[in-house]
Amino acid sequence: MRNLLCVLLAIWTFGVNANQRHDYLVTAAADLATLTVLACPRDSTKGLVATTDLAARFLRRAVALPSGRSIRPGTRRLDLSQGERCIEYVVDLAGASKANQRYQRLHRSNRAVAIPHWLWLPDPPGAIPIEVFFELLEEQKVSVPWTELPAQEDGRPHYRIPNSPRSDDGVSVFGRFENCRLRIAGANLRVAAVRGTVAGHPQELFNWVANAAANVATSYGRFPNELAQIILIPSARNAGDREEPVPFGKVIRDGGEAVVFFINQQRRQANFVADWTATHEFAHLLIPYINNDENWISEGLASYYQNVLMARGGTYSAAKAWRKIVQGFKRGEKSVPHLSLQNAMPIGSWDGIMKTYWGGAAIFMMADVELREHSDGADSLDQVLEKLQACCLPSSRSWNGRRFFRKLDQLSTTPVFEQLYERYRDAPGFPDYEAYLRRLGVRLTSRNVKFDRAAPSAAVATAIMAGPHRARVNEPAVCVAPDDQNLATRNAVRAASAALQ
Repeated sequence: MRNLLCVLLAIWTFGVNANQRHDYLVTAAADLATLTVLACPRDSTKGLVATTDLAARFLRRAVALPSGRSIRPGTRRLDLSQGERCIEYVVDLAGASKANQRYQRLHRSNRAVAIPHWLWLPDPPGAIPIEVFFELLEEQKVSVPWTELPAQEDGRPHYRIPNSPRSDDGVSVFGRFENCRLRIAGANLRVAAVRGTVAGHPQELFNWVANAAANVATSYGRFPNELAQIILIPSARNAGDREEPVPFGKVIRDGGEAVVFFINQQRRQANFVADWTATHEFAHLLIPYINNDENWISEGLASYYQNVLMARGGTYSAAKAWRKIVQGFKRGEKSVPHLSLQNAMPIGSWDGIMKTYWGGAAIFMMADVELREHSDGADSLDQVLEKLQACCLPSSRSWNGRRFFRKLDQLSTTPVFEQLYERYRDAPGFPDYEAYLRRLGVRLTSRNVKFDRAAPSAAVATAIMAGPHRARVNEPAVCVAPDDQNLATRNAVRAASAALQ
């Protein structure tokens, strides 16, 4: 195997690889027990470094090439010596996949693992891009969040790792799983439905993802990231997980934008479509990554929009969406009233979460209403976010709250965002949303909401839930380009490789 890798290295370095880049070749064992990585950083690099302590735990061995010197790994470093060009290292893929409890309900034919657990990076990193090739067996597939490049002539999948904020560890999936290239709302989403220990319904899951993506596209007519990675991982960690169709979801911005959903694969499509989690998580992609210490901004936008977008998509009525929004405001208002939005999240309790999510949601509702009122409906939060997407997304760095709200003001016809930020970020209590509801004519009753059609901004309340675009409800998802990883070409490569050895 090492002879073949050296041949490939020579081709990359002295042949087609005319541009400066770090080259990696990744091979998964047939049983997915290990992952072999050949990393060939550029000459200015001293070696490789891990970005997490767990990477050293899962490292089985490392060899410098072409010397063949065995490297005794330090805590988080693999060093190159004079004349050495590459490092081949082997990772315990089976062990790394068990580091996350939620990954332990997977079928043995696939692995989900945090990328930093197996990917050691050039040190120092510099500005040279990292390109990763995968050598896969016929039945194997891979899903990563990175920028996909055209496959090589020999069929190897090929990616470049882009610069990005690291909000969490990116996730990779190896093995036999359902892979769908889902073309929806101007996007080509890469959806990996990981196999679990019981039979699932992948087509229904793809339909659900398509429905949620269509919901989010009602903001300005298209999905905010045209190449996002979506991973669906079976999970049943506790009784609550078994009851909910989507016990947990999160957006990850590490080497690209990805959304991971931990799902109960035994629930059916109707249960998933009625659940708000996917619409909430996808709504996060409407804005860049905001520093973690200002979570109320990103969670607030997603909490406000999840209800608005599900109404536009037809899952909620306008009355139900307004009821859920106002009920959320009430919960947030009662939670830790002595704390500000900025101070509520760190306490970690349910009350802190309610204040964070719904206080932030109130800010965005207030901004949306003011934009529509001041412009006679010509401007809105939807339109500001569309301009943000055009100028600034996906973003390669994290943003602080003040910079983010200032940018929104620059993109709007009326500056409303930064003044709301300055007024409520550090102020105890809850944003004054009730005055806005009165203008909208939205009033919560014991069972629902009532609308006062004579209210001064009643038309704004209607326009928010109608939106500029409507979702295509319950259309079957079509996997327009399933990724077969070019199996025929890869078979030819393996035959040629055998002849070399």
